[in-house]
Amino acid sequence: MSRFAGSHALVTGAGSGIGREVALGLSQEGAASVTLVDIDEAALEDLSRDLAEAGCKPTSIVGDAGDEDTWDRTKHAVSDAGLDVIVNNAGIAQIKPVAETTLADWHRVVDVNLTSVFLSARYLFPLMRDGGSVVNVASVAALLGQSSTPAYIASKGGVVAFTRGLA
Repeated sequence: MSRFAGSHALVTGAGSGIGREVALGLSQEGAASVTLVDIDEAALEDLSRDLAEAGCKPTSIVGDAGDEDTWDRTKHAVSDAGLDVIVNNAGIAQIKPVAETTLADWHRVVDVNLTSVFLSARYLFPLMRDGGSVVNVASVAALLGQSSTPAYIASKGGVVAFTRGLA
């Protein structure tokens, strides 16, 4: 039996990279539906075709994971089916030392990498089924640090701490 047989999943940052592979993997392991969240509409269309061909029902939400409106629309899109799996994968990095990082740079990275995880919990946890799972993707950089990516390491460290708090 497939590990995710009949489950309903959601993946942020699904348009490319790790998020795309996670969505495809969930489908290959039997997920009945996968809700895809990303800012790249064309990438979501491409992934949706691949998932549909594999027998999985995709739902695309084009939006910024760091924006509350995206989560409100996502909540309404998944409310009937509920959720078994949430993978908070959306993430960005800016390579700038702290002296060159603007407040706008800081907020953008923190919103996508950390605030999105909070908004996911706030909006979607009430829709989780018993025995559901949440995976919050962080980075080893959160533990090791890097002087060239201050907002990234702070946001990913926040993801680690927030996840511990939720657990």
